[in-house]
Amino acid sequence: MILHQVAPHSSKEMRSRKCLLGAYRPLILAICTLPFAPQLAAKTDNSPCPPQETFDIAEEIDQTVGFPDLSHLDPPFDEGTFERVCSDRLCLDHDPRTKSAIYVAAKLNRSVVCGDNNRPKNWKVENRVKTDRVAQNAEYTSSGFARGHLAASADFQAKFEHMEDTFYFSNAVPQIQDGFNGSYWRYLEDYIQDLAMNGHEMIVITGPVPMPPDGKETVVTENQNACGIEIRLPGFQKHGKAKICDENDSDNNVAKECIPPTGVTIPAGMFKIVYQIDQDEAFAFLMGNYDHRETHKDKPLKDLDNNQYLELHRVSIDVIEKLTNIDFLTRQYSRREDIIEESCIATPWH
Repeated sequence: MILHQVAPHSSKEMRSRKCLLGAYRPLILAICTLPFAPQLAAKTDNSPCPPQETFDIAEEIDQTVGFPDLSHLDPPFDEGTFERVCSDRLCLDHDPRTKSAIYVAAKLNRSVVCGDNNRPKNWKVENRVKTDRVAQNAEYTSSGFARGHLAASADFQAKFEHMEDTFYFSNAVPQIQDGFNGSYWRYLEDYIQDLAMNGHEMIVITGPVPMPPDGKETVVTENQNACGIEIRLPGFQKHGKAKICDENDSDNNVAKECIPPTGVTIPAGMFKIVYQIDQDEAFAFLMGNYDHRETHKDKPLKDLDNNQYLELHRVSIDVIEKLTNIDFLTRQYSRREDIIEESCIATPWH
């Protein structure tokens, strides 16, 4: 159950933690507040694109970071509840209750990102799962929400067919377009692609954060986040609805409930976990699903460059685990996993 305030791990919710912040918090906070560069780096490596690397994405995820542990979700993970789908470049677990992926995982490097293929235009209904509870284009039409990618299509510009694989509705969630999907979330996607273009090899896990049942905003306090940053995620009270569907696709019907099995769940926010394979380190971001052109506390966004604004949304991985009830980096041995997840690792801004 998602609480208004992020609750600590319990022994039943996650496996026991062996490494606590304790006396290391000052050091972690010092790392977290390292200054960022003035602007996001451009894709400066203009050398020819390398040959596309061939790999089994499921094996890469499993052997590098491990698939996320969904056993703490309600109901617990089983093949009859969630269905795993892997294409050439990404894997996801589809949730028929939300009609979207619980997470999407991909391996990114220069051979995957580098290319000049154009963005596909057409979305596809997820036909690779057994359930018929999948998102439909009509549920998004006139909803006021964008078809927001989890794994960005531009992550896979080396091959058009791989970009097309990101246009299944299982890889989308309803996102606010202006001030989020079309700007600040895209800036984060651009940054990750830039890292890959400049030689970094990563496993990137992206997913939605569910809204609490009471409809109120979720608050992650500074003390609950090793990065020392407060994060606020809106509830459905802000949007006026918890799902999008034909029944509430206009202003007049904004509060009308979707009749099952219709309805695609609106997330409170989005997370992105980036595991750097060569460094054996990971960092994470958490952003609310709202128009970020609104003032952030007492500092107008116009006074912040892209890096500075993204810095305001850095979190330790354990914050995301508590919000989603998902255990990440399961391939790591326990103590190393704890250190990574409970720390605020410096991001490799160029």
